[in-house]
Amino acid sequence: MKDKPLWTGKEDLADKILYTYYEAGFGDMLMFYRYMPQLTQMCKKVILKPQKELASLFRENSYGAEIMELYDFEKDVYFMLPYVLTMKEDFLNPQKSAEFYKSLEGKYAPTASQVGSLTLAQMFLQGKIGLYLSGRWMYPKIKESADFDWDVIPFCGTVPLDASGWAIYKDSKHKEQAEKFLQFLSSQKSIEYFNATGLIVPARNDVEIENLAFKKSVENSKPLAYTKDYKKIADRLNQKLFP
Repeated sequence: MKDKPLWTGKEDLADKILYTYYEAGFGDMLMFYRYMPQLTQMCKKVILKPQKELASLFRENSYGAEIMELYDFEKDVYFMLPYVLTMKEDFLNPQKSAEFYKSLEGKYAPTASQVGSLTLAQMFLQGKIGLYLSGRWMYPKIKESADFDWDVIPFCGTVPLDASGWAIYKDSKHKEQAEKFLQFLSSQKSIEYFNATGLIVPARNDVEIENLAFKKSVENSKPLAYTKDYKKIADRLNQKLFP
C-alpha cells in the first residue's frame, strides 16, 4: 500500500478505500479513534491497522471499519532510528543500519508465524522470548504481570529523544478550566505521581528519574528535529528501504 496516494484531508473519499494505521502510542490511538464514525461516513470503506494489543477492542467497536490484523516484523524507519543514530548514519541514507535491522528477522526477532496472535509483551510474559524492545509505557504492565525476575536495560547505543505536550483547542468554550487542568497535569505533584507508576520519563528537572535504565537512556539520547514533512520523508524512505 506504500505506493498509494496520501490523503491530505482535501480529496473526496466518497468512492475511495482509506487505509489508516497506528503511528504513536496507545493513548494517541484511543484518543483519535473517536473520529472513526465520521471517517467511515466519508469513505467507501476504511481499513484500520491498530497496535495488536488494541485490535480486539476496535473490532468490537469498529463503527463499520475493517480492522486489519496482519502483523509481521516491523519494517519501518521509525523502528530503525536507534540503529541509525548508533551507527551515526544520515537519516536520509541509512544503508548500513537498514541492512542490519532487516537481518534481525528470523534470527533474533520472531517471524510472523512464530508470533501468531500474541503480542510481544505476551510472548515475553509467557517465556517465549527473552528480550523485547518497547516503550516505557509497558513497564507498569510487565511489573504487575511477570511472575519471574526481570529488569529493564537501556538500548545499547543512542536512542531518539522526543516529548509529548498538551494544547488547548482554539475554539474551546472552557479555556480557563482547560488551562488550570493542564497546569495541574504539568505540576511537580502530578509528574511525581506518573513518574512513580513508570508510565513516563519526567521532563521536569525537579522530579528525579528513579529507574536507572530510564535515566541512562535519557543521558544517552539524542534530540530529534521534526519537520512538518516528517511523515512524507518517512514514507519515501520506507518505499526505498522496504519495497
